[in-house]
Amino acid sequence: MGRTTSSRSETINQSYDVIVVGAGGAGLAAACAAAEQGARVLVLEKLPALLGTTSYSVGSFAAAETRIQSAAGIQDRAEDFQEDMALATPQTSDTSALRAMLAHESGPTLNWLERLGVV
Repeated sequence: MGRTTSSRSETINQSYDVIVVGAGGAGLAAACAAAEQGARVLVLEKLPALLGTTSYSVGSFAAAETRIQSAAGIQDRAEDFQEDMALATPQTSDTSALRAMLAHESGPTLNWLERLGVV
C-alpha cells in the first residue's frame, strides 16, 4: 500500500480516492481492498500503532469452508457456522441475514487475507 507515514503537510496537499478512519483489522482490510482496485488510499489512526479492536481477538478469526480446513480434511459448512453463531450469542434483533453473510464470506475472506500475507 505504499508509504506508511508522511508529514502532515505532505498528506494534506495530496488527494485520495479513499480515506479510511481506523487502522484495525476492518480498516486495514478496507484499505487493502481499495488499493487492490487502484485507489489512492489514506489510512488515519489516532493511536501510535495499528491495532484497533482487532487486537483484542488475539489473532483469532472464525471462518468456515477455508483452504486450511479443506487441506486438513475437515468438512465445515457456512450454514453450520451460521447456526453456531446463533446459538452462541443472544438475538436482540433479527440478525440472521448478517450472520449468513458473515458465515458465507468468512472462508473467502480468510483466503484473501492469507494471499495478502496475513499469518
